[in-house]
Amino acid sequence: MLAPRICQLWIIALFILVLSCIELPAQSSPATPSKATVDILVSAYQKDGSPATPTASSITVHIDKEVAQVQSVRSAKNDPLLFAVLVDLSGSNAGNADAIRNAVVKVFEGLAGDHNQGYLVLFSDTVAISRRPFDVVQTKKTLDAATFQGGTAVYDAIRETCTRQLSRSENTGMQRRTIIVISDGDDNASHIGHADAELVAEQEGVPVFSLVIHSESASHGRFGSASRGRETLKEISRNTGGMAADNQMDGVPQLLHAIDAQIVLTVVPEQASDRNLHSLRVKAEQKDIEILVSTHVFLP
Repeated sequence: MLAPRICQLWIIALFILVLSCIELPAQSSPATPSKATVDILVSAYQKDGSPATPTASSITVHIDKEVAQVQSVRSAKNDPLLFAVLVDLSGSNAGNADAIRNAVVKVFEGLAGDHNQGYLVLFSDTVAISRRPFDVVQTKKTLDAATFQGGTAVYDAIRETCTRQLSRSENTGMQRRTIIVISDGDDNASHIGHADAELVAEQEGVPVFSLVIHSESASHGRFGSASRGRETLKEISRNTGGMAADNQMDGVPQLLHAIDAQIVLTVVPEQASDRNLHSLRVKAEQKDIEILVSTHVFLP
């Protein structure tokens, strides 16, 4: 009876010896999930108006007052651009009709073509958006047939353009989406206020550039006086990352330069992606560089 017992002990000892010779893989700690990046479209230009591309180390980005790591900075000049020109056809602008038509054509001449596409949006009391992108010839033909009459629904026009032709969901992968508004800002027909229009533009990631017209016949709108309307339009541009050319019918080159100066910041926020807006601040160390940036960023 003792022999089988000894045999069993030898077998167990041999098994332990074999196990001790086997090199087991090292236990690795769980990998830390990498944080998602987000691209932020801003305009950066020098005091002389020429585009600037600052280095990643010279840019500071705060999201919800927390520093976000800047991974890279690059010019967006050669990225495809999807834009919409919003033209105020209200009666208050009838005296500037020819100048407005010329300004719209200049915008299309400066932006359309190659890999860029632009929609024409005409608004007064109501909003009409072209179903397809327009070229310069189509734009001229449409404007020649347009009449200036009725009220102004500029806030509705911004909202509808952002949520339809320029929406984030319908243009996945298209980073550069921009609105150019040509209006006196005298809104008296919109169904929403300026804060709602601004919010939609920020949610969709669409900066609003404005050519602000001074119309002597502008009436007091539902959302304030004519002068207040102009200031509100400039405020919308400033808060969405665009700019406004004030009282300049020849201000189109200024707007085109600012759009040409757009850059893309790729940053790593501390916040998790939650499909909400978060406060945003971008600052360049170089004092001679001006940054146009939205007051909020959408974390998809």
